[in-house]
Amino acid sequence: VSEYNPTATPRKLYFACAKIADIPKLWSMVEQRANDRAKGIRYFHLGPDRMYQQLMIKNSGKFFEYLQQVTGAVVTLDSVTGDHLRIDGGTASVDLGTWDNDCILTSSDLACLAEELIRLQIELYRDHCIRQQSWIFGR
Repeated sequence: VSEYNPTATPRKLYFACAKIADIPKLWSMVEQRANDRAKGIRYFHLGPDRMYQQLMIKNSGKFFEYLQQVTGAVVTLDSVTGDHLRIDGGTASVDLGTWDNDCILTSSDLACLAEELIRLQIELYRDHCIRQQSWIFGR
């Protein structure tokens, strides 16, 4: 039953697993994901941009450390799906007074800011790869 809307019809989940004993483990993963979403943690689906995931995690994940320093949001790889980034904006508001004296961002704002920086970085990776390929083939 949806905790957000208790009157909504329950959704059915189907697990494809080799052993029946794996179902409690999988169910605990689903519950943990639901709890994370309730806390405001966002999951960014990379989709076809998953190929740039390796570029993001190289150099011991310096890009994720940079995101944490700039936005205050903790970005990690999702261990369940592998093609999502887990963005935790934190539990408290952060004062980024160095940017603007009246700028106080909530955890949701920080997660959105981190997501936007990730999108921009992916665009830079894409542009770099296209330019590198064009240079190699003499275009």
